Amino acid sequence: METIMEARPDMIFLLGDYANGHTRESSMAPETAREYFKMLKAPLGIFAVQGNHDQYYGWNLWRNMFSGLGILPMWNDSLLLYLPGGRELQLSSVRDDYHLRIRPEELPLRFSPDIPHILLSHVPDIFPLLAPGTADLVISAHTHGGQICLPGGRALANISREKVKFSYPWSQLNGTPFLITRGLGCSVLPLRFCCPPEIIVLEIQ
Repeated sequence: METIMEARPDMIFLLGDYANGHTRESSMAPETAREYFKMLKAPLGIFAVQGNHDQYYGWNLWRNMFSGLGILPMWNDSLLLYLPGGRELQLSSVRDDYHLRIRPEELPLRFSPDIPHILLSHVPDIFPLLAPGTADLVISAHTHGGQICLPGGRALANISREKVKFSYPWSQLNGTPFLITRGLGCSVLPLRFCCPPEIIVLEIQ
């Protein structure tokens, strides 16, 4: 959290899997995690989407914890944010797609082609479902960048269903850039190899 705050972010996106494992017993509890998340501050807001492991634990518990800290939990939401200088930004989210596939009618609609639109999704598997021009940038996580990679960062496995098209870090489809972050944690094995955790700082013009 100290590293995040050293970047002095205007806005923070939390991309899911705050819980670990497949049971409550294998994860840090939201009330314990609260002591870490309360360190985060950003003048334009902090936004949290749901990951698949958060479903195992109970998303409502994580959502309530975030809400109590002033962090906005998002679930198939679209917001119009007013930025300094009179600028506007549409920020949207989709729920986790790992266990129950997203239906086309759940995908966000763009408010206006004149308003930049960022879409947050824990899993990258929604990418092919998006119509061209839906968003200017889609940011996802879930894959851990492969977690265990060959030297040079080539993943030995990819837990995205869209394995060929979308992998860490950047992809593009129908003119829309997609960013997949490695994130900070691990899945199944408490091990990373040639795939260090990361915090991504984006400067958006």
